[in-house]
Amino acid sequence: MERKKIDILCVQETRWKGSKARELGEGYKLYYVGECGRRNGVGIVLSPEMKAGTLQVSRESDRVIWMKLVVEGTVVNVISAYAPQVGCHDQEKDDFWEKMESIMATITETEGVWIGADLNGHVGEGNNGIEEVMGKYGVGVRNEEGERIVNFAIANQLAVVNTCFKKRMTELKTYSSGTVHSQVDYILCRRKERQRVKDCKVLPMEAVAKQHKLVICKAELKTKARSKPVRTQKTRWWKLNDAEYQERFVKKVEEELEQHGERTWNVVSTAMQAAAKEALGETSGKGERRRRHGGGMRRYRRQWRIRKRRKKSVISAGAKRTSKTTSRQTKRQSER
Repeated sequence: MERKKIDILCVQETRWKGSKARELGEGYKLYYVGECGRRNGVGIVLSPEMKAGTLQVSRESDRVIWMKLVVEGTVVNVISAYAPQVGCHDQEKDDFWEKMESIMATITETEGVWIGADLNGHVGEGNNGIEEVMGKYGVGVRNEEGERIVNFAIANQLAVVNTCFKKRMTELKTYSSGTVHSQVDYILCRRKERQRVKDCKVLPMEAVAKQHKLVICKAELKTKARSKPVRTQKTRWWKLNDAEYQERFVKKVEEELEQHGERTWNVVSTAMQAAAKEALGETSGKGERRRRHGGGMRRYRRQWRIRKRRKKSVISAGAKRTSKTTSRQTKRQSER
């Protein structure tokens, strides 16, 4: 994790018995749950930065562990899950997906959701009709377990992240056993957080387990504060060119001076400014912001002048050449 700069790692099939937390060294901490040392078991490993923001750890079963963290001032829910295999009973599959639905029901819409799971299903290639849920870069053909994954994502407004990026086939396949290659490990997040994801792919050379490959997702969880544009309003002095506005302005100035009584320069200037705001009005300030950030029209005019000068120079040079050739021809003809 330190070498790959991974902050949150979801692991499945740990096969560790108990519901404990363990320090792994270098500040990394593992939270895990398991009922039997031979099968199942899930866990979440946090970096030192993420460990400091831990709010809650819920060990739902030996297939689901759920954590609530504070990341850059926002609450983020991380779920590590391990779905039943194809050969398991339907009741066990139903219990797993009901547990996932109950967890999603307890999470408010303002909180982030990130799921790293071995879901043992194939969502398949293509995304006709479900573009908001997944990308078109899946692997294989969708099966019954894959339909469960897609329905779960649709019901909870999630997106299957590792199907949204065009990659080589070796960077899409998460499971390899002999000649069998498939995609069963997925990372899911809320649709509105999809824009935070910069990349998601499989690291084929990282041997985490014998058959499963490491799926890594790069996401920007930091919220960038947007600076509000400063608008400077200006008095519309150009309206004084109109006689009607001139009369309004003079009347307002006289009214302001009658109220103050004195005729010093400070009194007169403040009276004129106040009268101008009422009689002439002020701008919204948007034009000033455009000039400050772009000045596109002035730049365009400058470029247009430069191009016009170049054309003139080319034309004049061509005219000189033609005049020289014509003069030479006339001399030759006269000599003959």
